[in-house]
Amino acid sequence: MDISPSHLSTGNLWGWIYIPSDGIFAYNLFTRMDELYRGCKLGQAVKVLALRYARDVLQVSTVRTHHNTINLPMIAINRKFGYRQMPDFNSMEKSLD
Repeated sequence: MDISPSHLSTGNLWGWIYIPSDGIFAYNLFTRMDELYRGCKLGQAVKVLALRYARDVLQVSTVRTHHNTINLPMIAINRKFGYRQMPDFNSMEKSLD
């Protein structure tokens, strides 16, 4: 599912979320807020829509997500909504230059 809400008067896209499911659980793969609209609690509104969609339409009982470890606002939102830290992969990168 792709939720892409826009501003009613301007039509500007202010947020985007993608939440696919494998039938067992849904995965909040992306949540993006335009910088102009950050801090307005719109990210939380989009998350609520995605969680309702996962529960009511996808009919799953679990939603997983990930985020950049320095994105403290999104970590706080996820915790507020009841997400808990789980053992996970540690991403690593090597430059080949």
